[in-house]
Amino acid sequence: MDESLQARLLRATEQDQGSKLLGCLSLPSTLENLRQRCVDFATNNALVFDEQALINGLARLVAGGTSDPLTDKALGEIHIEDLYLATVCSQGDSHALRRFAGTFGGDLDRAIAKSPALRLSADEFRQLVADRLFVAPSGRPPRISQYLGKGPLKAWLRVMTSRFVIDLSRRQDKSTVPTDGLAEKIGAAQDTELDYFRHAYGSALDTAFAQAVTKLSIRERNLLRQRYLHETPGDTLAKMYGVHRSTIFLWLDNARHALREHLRGLLAQSLPGDQLDSVVGMLGSQLQLSVRRILDSQLESDPG
Repeated sequence: MDESLQARLLRATEQDQGSKLLGCLSLPSTLENLRQRCVDFATNNALVFDEQALINGLARLVAGGTSDPLTDKALGEIHIEDLYLATVCSQGDSHALRRFAGTFGGDLDRAIAKSPALRLSADEFRQLVADRLFVAPSGRPPRISQYLGKGPLKAWLRVMTSRFVIDLSRRQDKSTVPTDGLAEKIGAAQDTELDYFRHAYGSALDTAFAQAVTKLSIRERNLLRQRYLHETPGDTLAKMYGVHRSTIFLWLDNARHALREHLRGLLAQSLPGDQLDSVVGMLGSQLQLSVRRILDSQLESDPG
């Protein structure tokens, strides 16, 4: 059984990705342990165990992780029951979908209850989330397939739901109330200098900030989304990226610095030199608001 499961997993992964498993010195026994946990999970939740679903989920994990080899310890710490449930849900298993709804439905109800302005009932929101997670876009796998088991499915779903609520709110804003420009939202109304900048350079600031964001790397934009839009804690980001917490803070600081410098370069031709530093500092001090205004919640795929 061990050899067969190992061989099937290696066949399910790309050749260059399968090499990541070389760090698992006890791969057969590790896989068997993960398999048994999934068998127990399926039995305890009235599901029929699907070994191919387990293999598919693990293959996604191998393909979607970092370039570093996986170890027995790292593989053993995967939230395998959650990964298995997400995988069988992605395959449209009706029993698994009911189990998902029974396990996480209350979390979805609480999420929408915090956003009464959307005017969605709990049932309506559950259906929208189900469509977003389990309905495959044209030519792509269902969104639930993005979950790789590196953290609890409950936490992953909470982040996804927060993004979705933000996106729904933005769509509603665009369809009902004209959105004020970024410059109209920055600074305190009583601050004379900021009020002057808002009125004198409003459209230029909007355009420059949007252009400055596009000059960032994909990872920098994603980090700004995750930190300021999704409000993901630094410790959680460190686990997601597989780096130390201090590295995340360094990356964020570099992203903020790069954004300010891009903005400075774009505004240098249109703002007097004595005002440039003030404007850049003003936007930098309101970074969270600026990011919320310019970036959508969807993370970009980083080919690197």
